[in-house]
Amino acid sequence: LGEQHPDTAISYNSIGNVYDRKREHDTALQMLTKALQIQLATLSERHTSTATTYNSIGTIYHSKREYDKALLMHEKALQ
Repeated sequence: LGEQHPDTAISYNSIGNVYDRKREHDTALQMLTKALQIQLATLSERHTSTATTYNSIGTIYHSKREYDKALLMHEKALQ
């Protein structure tokens, strides 16, 4: 499929969620950021998959108690 395929983003998203469950938040953010970059390049900022990734990133920032960043990501998910 290649690095810039939407299905690759889904895999990065899933990996990020596993790292989040393991409480490895920084690694989770790296994976979710990769997913987001692919989604922004191949889908759009308004696609539901992109919104889901913004929400996941917001949840991780919340877990890290970085509330301003969490709020920003959750607001982007609503756009």
